[in-house]
Amino acid sequence: MKKMLALLLAAVMVLSLVACGGQEGSKETTAKTPNTDPAATTVAETEPPRPAGTIELVWWTNYGEKNVALLQTTIDKFNESQSDYHLTIEYQGNANELMAKLNATNKDGLPDLFNHAAQRIGTIIDVNYLAKLQDYIDKDPDGAAWTKGTYQALIDAYSYEGKLVGYPNGYSYGVVYYNKDMFAKAGINPADIHNMNDLYEAGKKLVDGGFCKKAIGFHPSGYYANCMLAYDPVDTFDAKNGMDGRVTKCLYMDGGDAQKAVTAILDYYKKLYAGGYGVPYGANWNSEVVPLIASGDCAMGMGVISQANNLIKNIDGKFKLGVLQVPAATNGTETAGKGAAIGGTGIFMANTGDYWKMKGAYEFIKFMAQGEYTSNFSTGTGYLACSDAVYQSDAYQTYIKDTFPGIQDIYDHLKVADGSAVMPFNGVVTEIENQFKSAIEKIAADPSLDVMSVQKTLYEEVQDAIDLYNASNPVK
Repeated sequence: MKKMLALLLAAVMVLSLVACGGQEGSKETTAKTPNTDPAATTVAETEPPRPAGTIELVWWTNYGEKNVALLQTTIDKFNESQSDYHLTIEYQGNANELMAKLNATNKDGLPDLFNHAAQRIGTIIDVNYLAKLQDYIDKDPDGAAWTKGTYQALIDAYSYEGKLVGYPNGYSYGVVYYNKDMFAKAGINPADIHNMNDLYEAGKKLVDGGFCKKAIGFHPSGYYANCMLAYDPVDTFDAKNGMDGRVTKCLYMDGGDAQKAVTAILDYYKKLYAGGYGVPYGANWNSEVVPLIASGDCAMGMGVISQANNLIKNIDGKFKLGVLQVPAATNGTETAGKGAAIGGTGIFMANTGDYWKMKGAYEFIKFMAQGEYTSNFSTGTGYLACSDAVYQSDAYQTYIKDTFPGIQDIYDHLKVADGSAVMPFNGVVTEIENQFKSAIEKIAADPSLDVMSVQKTLYEEVQDAIDLYNASNPVK
């Protein structure tokens, strides 16, 4: 297979990341199952004797210093609320470094909790260091109560075979930020932007009409392409994108709807950069794209919702900021984007084999989900509220009113979103995102390139990654 040697080397190291919210250049590993002894992750039927004293719990995270400080507030409240457990959070580097350490750690060295990207849950379903959250919810008389109110789109995204695997910690979302004042002057209704061609036409109108110098800048990642495909919605892999079993085929060149949708995405970037309408793809979001949007030189920016606070700070009241979800690839009707393509970071329980530590890990997730604690993290970071309880909290309602009124449009959609936006669910999601990013980079740098040729290479690279993953991780 093409580039098989390179893929073999990459499989034992890294399949580089995206950005799921904020830290550019972070990466994620999709290595083989770590060297831990297989064990059932279901809750024991009978409780073993409880050890004396306070049980120490550890949470491994890839969140940076600022976000850890916000999480520490909730951790302190948890530690103060009871004497059975004491939780400590430990930074393990970026997403790549965290997952590499998990994959290399034996069972007796695992943390009790760890973070992982929401859109890549498929990369950890096969690992034996994951304890399924649903097993603990089912044994908890209050399990249904504390999860009630969590947005259905999130329940779907964090579930496998109908059962919750983990819980959202930082709920992100692919969006297009836009200058509301500029749109109004140009006579553009953001509600009319359903697909990528609509987005192109809006940007073209803004630049050609002299309202701005550039139509849009990007937080460069293949994650957004997966969102566009999910919103069509179209299955781009067999087994219903992996939800009905192990993915074996990439459908980017299937001659049908999947191929047309991928072509539409690549064609958008070709037209955008051929016309000179886009900020150079790969420009740094924080230091280059954000200042252009804030100054009014650029009308829009495609990024994630957790970048809102920094953008609002830079705009400093010069204009109203609007936000809409990433458009569908081709769907031009009101059914486009009825689902909610999830991003961000989740919290997961590790299968340490220690009954009481695993019970404590579950108790913390349950505690953390309460509105008064999660709202502190959401307002401080820009992440979305995970549940209606968080959304309705005084702190979050104040955030909407005083800081970001435009975000209400996202919640209006989220409250009624269905499960139609299915992101790829497999062990090579990171490689899929990387290859999509690479394809976009090629076309943005040279719009004269033939889209179908670039798309064929994209397909071959992704199919090679799937074949290698399946050969290295046979179905048990």
